[in-house]
Amino acid sequence: MITSGPRAITAARDYAGSVAGGVMDRDRAGAVPAAEIAAFDASGLLAITVPREHDCPDLPASVLAEVIRVIAVVDPALAQVPQAHFLFTDVLAAWGTNAQQRRLFADVLAGGRFGNGLAERGGQHAQDLRTRLHVRGAEARLQGRKYYCTGDNRPLDRGHGSRRRRPPRARIRPPRRRGVVIDVDPSLVIPYEYALTCSWSPAPPTRRRTPGSPQGLP
Repeated sequence: MITSGPRAITAARDYAGSVAGGVMDRDRAGAVPAAEIAAFDASGLLAITVPREHDCPDLPASVLAEVIRVIAVVDPALAQVPQAHFLFTDVLAAWGTNAQQRRLFADVLAGGRFGNGLAERGGQHAQDLRTRLHVRGAEARLQGRKYYCTGDNRPLDRGHGSRRRRPPRARIRPPRRRGVVIDVDPSLVIPYEYALTCSWSPAPPTRRRTPGSPQGLP
């Protein structure tokens, strides 16, 4: 386990060095960096902000920022992948029940990563969500459509933003539950190289629907 800020930054440098080869080719091709993401999951960095009462390091935001900066210098796309993971780690620490925290933080400590399904299109602001959480007795059903799920490649759980009346809430659910469909449009994958130079011409849209599994996401 990573137990200090210097060790976390060293681990980030080691990881960044391990994924530096082929970074431009991955970006140009829009390839799914499955092996590189798996290496990040195994690095121990996912648990650095888990609260210390769960036998984790509880490192400050300044260390997390430096970890992400170190990785982003090499590959900004990979540096963006754990954004939602660290968000939901904080949400779970602030709002999760004791049972939820024990179960999910143990998974994170073992290398599990939270995915995300937060953003929607068409609202007036970020909290204007159309996804709804319907609760009947002990059963809860999440219904809605999300716009993107950055880095959502084989997460341990996926967090969703929804409303059940007010206020908005976050719900964490297993990624392979029936009814979860990933609709992938490769024409929307814009390599950083072209996004920064505004020289990207998208390919003709081709869509594939992946029921229950995020594997193969761009």
